[in-house]
Amino acid sequence: MAGKERNLLYSLLADKNFSRRTFLKGASLTYLGLMAGDNIFAGELSLPQSIVGVARGASVKESLRKAIELSGGLDFIKPGDRVLLKPNNNASTPWPGSTNPEVVFEMVQLVREKDPSRIIVSDRSTMALDTLKCMKGSKIYDAAMDAKAEVITGEQRPYKKVKPALAVTWPEGFSVSGVLDEVDHVINIPQPKVHWITGYTMGFKNYVGLIDVPDRMKFLHKGLEWKTVGNDVKPYQPIEPISKMIPEISLAVKTSLTVMDATKSIVEGNSSEGETKNPGIIIASRDQLAVDVTGLALMKYIGATKFIQDTPVWEQLQIKRAVELGLGAKDASMIDIRASGVDEIDSIRKIILS
Repeated sequence: MAGKERNLLYSLLADKNFSRRTFLKGASLTYLGLMAGDNIFAGELSLPQSIVGVARGASVKESLRKAIELSGGLDFIKPGDRVLLKPNNNASTPWPGSTNPEVVFEMVQLVREKDPSRIIVSDRSTMALDTLKCMKGSKIYDAAMDAKAEVITGEQRPYKKVKPALAVTWPEGFSVSGVLDEVDHVINIPQPKVHWITGYTMGFKNYVGLIDVPDRMKFLHKGLEWKTVGNDVKPYQPIEPISKMIPEISLAVKTSLTVMDATKSIVEGNSSEGETKNPGIIIASRDQLAVDVTGLALMKYIGATKFIQDTPVWEQLQIKRAVELGLGAKDASMIDIRASGVDEIDSIRKIILS
């Protein structure tokens, strides 16, 4: 979300004189980009345990390969399969406001070793922006082209309505990108960052980029409704109904692998820019929930916002809802972290256990 758009929406939510009339007026601001993000065949984990690979190598390529190897590899991809890579590309902001283009390039190269018939890189940027321009601005488009992958933007495919039985916060369902019908596997490539209205953005949040614009507007409506009934809204403090809606999108997407680009992380500011730290690691797992938990532990370790510091990872609203939905590990005992070159891994494990 651009700074002016973010500030305008926050002013609506934070205004003590906020009224229902203001809400109705604010709901018409369809250009506001509240979310970036993103999935479509509900499926079970491929591995019996939630194995998480965490690696830091001499290069992005080395870190990526090692983390994926530790997590169980890419053997789920068979010759001829079609694979979608879903980076975080909400705007034209460079890495770490978007996924590292080098990670996208190397991920395409790794997938190609499994002899797929198609490798697609796809996202839809925030509502008012042209995704292709954003992908070119972030250099993700160049990385995909250099790696000889297909680039398909959300605007280039129709959307189809889905209504997962457990998606109770979406009573009318939601519409997902038709590109999901063209693939056998989805590999989610989120970026760990703070987010002013959801607290943080990682794997589950990245899938907002797979839903249609009218459904994204529902996040705006929920936020404004939350304010009208007297709830306080503070920066970085997740709005409860939005935080429950986000994981439910994953009920409609079969995620084969999540690869978190934690080479850099925005720890203060917003999801496009701000204070950045450089963990220099890659986190990978077939359990998206376990990746988000590990990413949250990492952000606590490196020092993110007070809200992230003060909230146990398993008490984060997105995580709690994902656990309720059965989207991954239910507690720390179900996560097996396997690390390479990460000296601080014991501290990260302790945070997950706390």
